[in-house]
This record gives sequence, C-alpha cells and structure tokens, in this order.
Amino acid sequence: TLYLHYSLPILYPYRSSMKVSLTILPEKIVRQVNIQPGCTVEDVLRACAFLPDSYIVLRESTPVPIDDVLDADVELTAVRVASGG
Repeated sequence: TLYLHYSLPILYPYRSSMKVSLTILPEKIVRQVNIQPGCTVEDVLRACAFLPDSYIVLRESTPVPIDDVLDADVELTAVRVASGG
C-alpha cells in the first residue's frame, strides 16, 4: 500500500482530512490518499497520478462521475477503460 499526501485548497477549514482508498483494476493496485472534504473523484485520481479520462470509478459497484464531491472517508474502485483501434 502506497500512502500519498495530496494538498488541495481547504474548502471546509473546520473539518479534518478524509482518507480515500482507491483500488485500481485489473492490476489490483491499492492507493490511499488523504484529501480535504469537498474534493472530487477527479482530484483523487490525479493525486494518485492517474488520468481521470482513462478510468471508470465505482463506489460500492455503482459508477460515480469524476466531478462527484466526496464528503466522507470512502473506498473507491477504478476500472481502466481500454479501447483499441
């Protein structure tokens, strides 16, 4: 498990940071990142050095948009989108 610390502007200064666990499939890589409340799924992907357009993100097997705002500790799964030409 790799722990990353990613700083974003504090949107809610009265709240502490949140822990987000991100599992990348199919590689089964797990990353944990601490973010401020009010950050988006896109911010989490970027904090883990992944391109947001290359993944579909799921929360409890339900797809979530990358602009979804996170306001609590959460476990996310990102599935790599592949296309061939």
